[in-house]
Amino acid sequence: MGNNVIERLRLFCEKNPDLVASKIIKGINSSTGNIVLEKNGISKEISMDVLEQELFDFNTFDMKSINNSLNNLDNLVNNVKPPVEEIEQLQEPTVLDIVPTNLKQIQDCTLAKNENLLNKALSTFAIDEKTGMVNINKAIKIITDSGVNNVVYCVKNNKVLPKDLSSYDLQGKLISDIPSSDQKPNLDELINTSFANILVYVEVAKLKNISFTENQINNAKSKYTTSINDKLNVMGLNKEENDSEELSSNNVVSDIKPSTDVKKAGFADVLILTIIVLIYAAIIVNLIMKLR
Repeated sequence: MGNNVIERLRLFCEKNPDLVASKIIKGINSSTGNIVLEKNGISKEISMDVLEQELFDFNTFDMKSINNSLNNLDNLVNNVKPPVEEIEQLQEPTVLDIVPTNLKQIQDCTLAKNENLLNKALSTFAIDEKTGMVNINKAIKIITDSGVNNVVYCVKNNKVLPKDLSSYDLQGKLISDIPSSDQKPNLDELINTSFANILVYVEVAKLKNISFTENQINNAKSKYTTSINDKLNVMGLNKEENDSEELSSNNVVSDIKPSTDVKKAGFADVLILTIIVLIYAAIIVNLIMKLR
């Protein structure tokens, strides 16, 4: 295809505002490069060439009568696929779009600013029970819990977390098992990889106008690292000496108090609240073990 199909569709829509207003043109099927049409609940796909050469009758919602011209026939069967890079959205999401089921698809939808698909995905596990609406803070809390569990699992079983986001479901849980390593996994790398998964929902939060600073993210990562080390210590998986075991609960609460500069309930606050629970759990379990 000579020109980019997205730009060609833009130009066509600019020349046919009445057709755009009718909302018959829904967008582009990214897997075929064809134009998606819908009218009265019926969906059809045609090539960009057919659209530009006016071979489709929008009134009858069918192809116009054509001669047995080889050129026209070539237009009808033209299925050249463009690179699968982006989904062009016009009036509303393309009907053939798929609701994300893994973190890579969440990231792709975020880059495309497709809030409709993102909300559908988040509604499967991050609904606020009080409002019935999607709660991004709840999503961040859940994926934080999964991140901690993933790191502990890898340390315990000598495994390395995959960096491929498609290896994780929407909640950050590993979709498939990963092979064991002969060497002890690097804890810092495990933490960095798992924290990168959390940042996927940080980008989603931006689309929902939830703001936070780089300092807040760095502070949250520090608390996240602390919570992982505490859990490893309790389970006897961290052989390095940790002086934080003698830290009082008052110091813990003071140390991870959310910043008062946050104007909205953002990523750092939710992550820190999750870590508070994890640290308290680690301290309580540790005390019980000492009493025994």
